Amino acid sequence: MTQTHTHPQPRSHGPRHARPRKPGATARYVEHHTYAWSVPLVLGLIFGAYVGFLEHDGGSSAGKSAIVGLIGMAVCIGVCFLIGRAQSSMITEAKALAYGVAFGCAFGFLYALSGATVFKSAMMGLLLGVIMGVCALYVFRTRLRSR
Repeated sequence: MTQTHTHPQPRSHGPRHARPRKPGATARYVEHHTYAWSVPLVLGLIFGAYVGFLEHDGGSSAGKSAIVGLIGMAVCIGVCFLIGRAQSSMITEAKALAYGVAFGCAFGFLYALSGATVFKSAMMGLLLGVIMGVCALYVFRTRLRSR
């Protein structure tokens, strides 16, 4: 009886993403992918509806308030989606600044639609944008330390 000793051939694993995953890994990926569109969509729908309500409450016709609400919704969805897509490549301070600027602009716009002056709306947007930026910075810094 002859024994043949064969060396195993090197196995090609293919690309890194083709490796077998843990059972919960796929669910997390799908969940993250779903959040990439669902969170901006829900925020945009709420923001657009509130913009349309404030515009109509200010005396505009239903058609004009619907158009302004749709434009506000589209802008909100776009900004939220872009921030969500770009935040993984941003440094912590830039992420906090992006969230603060987006929130401040949105709130200032809503405050202006409620009938306030431009200066008062800008100051409220600036104040709440700074508060949101500081809160976001706190959350990002404490979340990164705990990992």
